[in-house]
Amino acid sequence: MEKVDRERMLFCPDLGERLTTQEMATFLAENVFGKPGFKDLLKARYDQMGELFRNAHYDDSRWNLKETFSDCKNKPDPDKMDARLVVPKSRLENAPTNVTRLFDYDNFGHDMPVWVTYNNDPRAKRVMIVSQDPLRGTETSYDEKNRLYISTPFGIHSRDFEKYGMDSRVQDMMNMFLKADICVCLTDYMKFYAKNRDEKKRAKSFVLKKIKDYKGLFSRALSREIGMVTPDLMIVLGCELRKKNITDTSLVNTHPASDGFDVQHVKFEVKDSNDSPIVKDQAVITAYHPSGACGRATPIIRKLVQRKVGGDVEHPIKKYYELIAEEACNYLSGHR
Repeated sequence: MEKVDRERMLFCPDLGERLTTQEMATFLAENVFGKPGFKDLLKARYDQMGELFRNAHYDDSRWNLKETFSDCKNKPDPDKMDARLVVPKSRLENAPTNVTRLFDYDNFGHDMPVWVTYNNDPRAKRVMIVSQDPLRGTETSYDEKNRLYISTPFGIHSRDFEKYGMDSRVQDMMNMFLKADICVCLTDYMKFYAKNRDEKKRAKSFVLKKIKDYKGLFSRALSREIGMVTPDLMIVLGCELRKKNITDTSLVNTHPASDGFDVQHVKFEVKDSNDSPIVKDQAVITAYHPSGACGRATPIIRKLVQRKVGGDVEHPIKKYYELIAEEACNYLSGHR
């Protein structure tokens, strides 16, 4: 499997007035965490990731933030080799209760939105991959309470996670986009994840059980994020994202992935640079999340691929994501 070329990759470069690490840090602090002052720590983390993503191993001491943020330390994940920043509760003690209450749960996590490209032309096409949630831990692995564990979608900032933990099918899609000079933006719809030790199943996470308390926050955040990124195409990963009890946006209430690989167009309200609402015609591809592809979705994926290629293939799940990336590249290049 071919890896992302980190020597060529640019990590979160400034691409115009709105898609910058300063603007994204401000957006997250104000619209997700509800504490404007938190932007300084998030900006420091963006700067740190931009400096270290090429050559720092997951357990490198340089992943500890310095100076005014020296209380925020790296917690290496030896299973997936992810460099995660641990933020103490005191950093968000004055945040809204829908944030501070999550410190009472294990595995409280957030993935910072990121974007990568081989060409920092702000006019280049952009694809936005929206995953489901910043999953933390396993049934036997838990993080401490009173801590926020920060990473990135699919651990893209960590070179070791790319080798040992990042899903190979996501890597393959990213490679196709980057080689085509398409900027890849990665984010989660659910901005938080939290879970108690006695909750054995992933589906019983705090956020999924109490989604009615958060879906407005998440949907508004995604709307503003899309307004900043201005993607030419979005790829939505995850069955949960297409359930009406999860989101109140028309964007992710598109047709299910079983309809095929076609690009769909939905009317979606985003925020412009003045935070005023505008209606956007957004191109979207919906797909199964790689973590759920090997299971009940496998027969459906096999049939989709067979119908698309006209016969059996040796690795239908791998081919499924290749076909999605091909469809996306064809759409963005105008060759459809």
